[in-house]
Amino acid sequence: MAGAALLIVEDEIIIAELIGDVLDSAGFGPCRHAATVAQALAAAQNDALRGAILDVHVAGELVFPVAEVLQKRGLPFAFSTGSGDGGAIPAHLAAAPCLPKPWSADDLTRLAQNLFKVS
Repeated sequence: MAGAALLIVEDEIIIAELIGDVLDSAGFGPCRHAATVAQALAAAQNDALRGAILDVHVAGELVFPVAEVLQKRGLPFAFSTGSGDGGAIPAHLAAAPCLPKPWSADDLTRLAQNLFKVS
C-alpha cells in the first residue's frame, strides 16, 4: 500500500524513536508512533498501515486489542517485550513474532525483512 506507514506502539519515546530510526534506515519507513493503546487503536482502525511493532505493555495497558484490529485487517505485526512475558500473549495472537528486549538494530531489521514489505 503506497504511502502506508508502519505503526510503532511504544510508550518510551526514546525506544520508539530508535525503532523508527532503524526501520527508516533499513528502508521500511515511513513510521508513525502511538504512545497509548487508545492512540494505537485509532491508528489501527483508521490509518493506512502496512503493519506494526507493538510493545506488549503500553502505559499500563496491554496492547492486545490493537493486535486484534490489525489481525482482522490482515496486517502483519510483531510484539516487543522486555518483561519476559511472551507466554502471556493470548493463543489467538501467539503466531505473531515476538522481539525480546533488549534487541539490536540487526534483530529489528531481520524481523522487518521477514514481516514487512519495503515501501
